[in-house]
Amino acid sequence: MVSAPTLRAPSVASALGLVVANVVPLVGVLWFGWSLVGVMLLYWAENGVVGAFALLRILGAREGGAGQKLFMGPFFVVHYGGFWLGHGLFVVSMFGGDASLADSATMRGIVEGLAALVVSHGASFVVHYVWGGEWKAADAHTEMFKPYGRVVLLHIVILAGGFGVAATG
Repeated sequence: MVSAPTLRAPSVASALGLVVANVVPLVGVLWFGWSLVGVMLLYWAENGVVGAFALLRILGAREGGAGQKLFMGPFFVVHYGGFWLGHGLFVVSMFGGDASLADSATMRGIVEGLAALVVSHGASFVVHYVWGGEWKAADAHTEMFKPYGRVVLLHIVILAGGFGVAATG
C-alpha cells in the first residue's frame, strides 16, 4: 500500500494563502481592538477546520476499504473532537472569564478570521488533495493521524502566547 507523504513542502500559493489568512488576526488586534480571548478562540476554531478537512481526507483516501473509512471517520470525529473540545473549554476557562467574549468586535473578528482560514485551508485541500491527486496515494489510516502533530504544536503555541500576553498585559 502506497501512502501519501505525512509532510509535504507547501506550495508558494499555499504558503502565501496561509500567511495572508494569519495576517487577519494581526490586523484585527492592531487596528480593530480584537481581544486576547478572541484571537485564541480563532486559532482554536481553526483546529476544527483542520479536523474537518482531515475527515474529508480520510473519507476520500483511495487506500483503505469502505469499512475502514466508515470506522475511522467516526472514530476520528470522536477522538479529535474530544481533544479539540477539551482544549476549547480550557481556553475559555483560562482566558474568557471577562465580558470580552460578548463584545461584537471580538465575535466579528472570530468570524472574519475564521473565514480567511477556511478559505486558505479549503483552497489547499482542493489544489493539492483533489486536483493535485494526493487522494490517489492517500490511505485512511495515515490521514487520520496527520493533523495531530500540527494541532498539538498549535495548542502549545497559543496557550504559551496567551499566558505570555495575559502576564504582560
